[in-house]
Amino acid sequence: MVHKEHFYVKYTQYSNEHSIHEILFKTIKLLAHINSNSLLKGRIGALTLDFPEMKEIKVNESTFKKIVFDRKNQHYQTALEISKLLLLNYHPDISKGRNDVLALMFDMNSLWEQFILVTLKRKLTTHFVSSQVTKSFWKPTSGYSSKMRPDIILKCKESQESFVLDTKWKNLNGYNPSPEDLRQMYVYLRFYQAKKVALVYPSDQHIIQKGNYFSSKKHLEMSDKECSVMQIATSTDIKTWQEEITNQIKELLY
Repeated sequence: MVHKEHFYVKYTQYSNEHSIHEILFKTIKLLAHINSNSLLKGRIGALTLDFPEMKEIKVNESTFKKIVFDRKNQHYQTALEISKLLLLNYHPDISKGRNDVLALMFDMNSLWEQFILVTLKRKLTTHFVSSQVTKSFWKPTSGYSSKMRPDIILKCKESQESFVLDTKWKNLNGYNPSPEDLRQMYVYLRFYQAKKVALVYPSDQHIIQKGNYFSSKKHLEMSDKECSVMQIATSTDIKTWQEEITNQIKELLY
């Protein structure tokens, strides 16, 4: 009595099995495999359990090119960019390019500090090299005190003189350091009784600009308190780069 071909039926199917979820699931499995941080292990495990099981897919460049972002899936974009970096095994590049690998993958301030620290510990044998030495400098009548912590402290093994370095992953582009950075170094100079302090920046060439703070006693009179600005040229040859960094620091110290 009823002809099925005479009826038109329209419906919408909602499913969690789609390409975006398959890519994210593959990324989570990769993270579980490569992770070496014990603090992240539990979070990755919980995420793996909460995420719906997806079929195994092969991922390449074209997989990501096929995804078209609109208002319905725009919130996935950042996660998919990170997935792309991990799954396609992209490598960091210090030059400008289409893939913002460094901005997504690394805290460059921390990485730059650690690179300078490790370099000086290995190469600068005339000084004790330490990092993150904390001192208290202000305390309210009730509550916790505020602390300061410079990046690197050098102490001469012979004279026991101290030098404070603070690393900044910034491009000065020919300008002076910010007033906030210079004030910070002045505080380090005083509280750590340092002979000299210096701000260390990456650059495309080696530049050391020595400067002194004004005297607090007489207007426009210079004091003997020195704060230098070091710009160290980056290089792809790590050994040569470390030698150049050490030589630049030695020039500052002497």
